[in-house]
Amino acid sequence: MGLEGGNPIYREGEANSVESLVSELRAITLRNSELEAALQLATRKLNLHEEFDSTISESISQTLHAAFEVKSGVERQAKALLDKAEKERLELQGQVRALQAELRELEHKKLELLNETSTIRARLRAFHMETEGLIGERMAALDQALGAPSATEVLSSPAAEPSPAVEPIIVAGPLGVEAVVSELQPESVTEPVAADIGAGHHCELVAAPLHDFATLVNLEVALLATPCVKGLYVRSFQQGVATIALTLASAADQERLLQQLGDITEFGLTVINASQGRIEVQVRS
Repeated sequence: MGLEGGNPIYREGEANSVESLVSELRAITLRNSELEAALQLATRKLNLHEEFDSTISESISQTLHAAFEVKSGVERQAKALLDKAEKERLELQGQVRALQAELRELEHKKLELLNETSTIRARLRAFHMETEGLIGERMAALDQALGAPSATEVLSSPAAEPSPAVEPIIVAGPLGVEAVVSELQPESVTEPVAADIGAGHHCELVAAPLHDFATLVNLEVALLATPCVKGLYVRSFQQGVATIALTLASAADQERLLQQLGDITEFGLTVINASQGRIEVQVRS
């Protein structure tokens, strides 16, 4: 061993080995330092990422919670709107059913009114024909009272110039019945000769004011409709004053006639004087 220790070649090899080990140790130490630095950097990055992930997770959680709240609010509002719409729909359905029922009732009433109108029209036509007959008879009596020529005289007399056309007037009769009569001048309607107005109790009725012949004709129709009057004849009609001879069944009917005159509401008759065989009335203007 002393020989080996004292060998200069051996000592040189040993020195080289030590230097190599020191170099390797230095390299290992440097690598260790680099690794520790890399580890610290990685640790800092990991801590940063973990902190960032926590912030993100908290943000996501808050966002999800807010979204849930918004969703819940929207669902509640949608449900409230849906309930309100359903309630309004039910109310509208009820109103529609009520309107349909009312429409059916109106249609039923319309049919009833149409039937009643048809009946009234038929009655009016019948009354119109009856009134025309009465007016024709009255006009014939007036023609006779005015001295109009009879049919025989007209046929036997020489042809004369045609008289100017007279515009017809519409006379409103009782119950709204309209009759067409020729326009006459009431100022000259008088009775030159006393006429026979039938058997029974005779009573003279003086009515004023009567503004036209149409009103006189309506008054005659109304008087004939009273139960006490059996017949009548216009003695004179001048300056709005008409003197009408009435035929009553008996003298006692004159009292009943005084009461029945008040029932002729369309003329508003007011008795201003009454005596045996004579009644004076005022016609409402």
